[in-house]
Amino acid sequence: MIAPPIVGYDHTVYLLAERAVIAVRSDGKLLWNRPAQAQFAGAVVTPDGKLLTADGLEIATIDLDGKRAVLFRAQETLVTAPLMADDGRILV
Repeated sequence: MIAPPIVGYDHTVYLLAERAVIAVRSDGKLLWNRPAQAQFAGAVVTPDGKLLTADGLEIATIDLDGKRAVLFRAQETLVTAPLMADDGRILV
């Protein structure tokens, strides 16, 4: 693992490795296991319950069903976890 477990507002636990992330419900049931597009630099949970990831060149969200959506593509590999400001801006 590259980071401590990330716990969502609904108690979903995300385990982040360099090349994959898994989501586990609070009762221990596996929700999904998703490979990285390149390499995760970090992740946080958004107020709406999505996992916000820095994955290679991309800032993306992964919802509770494991569906990934790209929000931004950088020109250089991201090396820090994203942060979400109170006004919704994403900082990397």
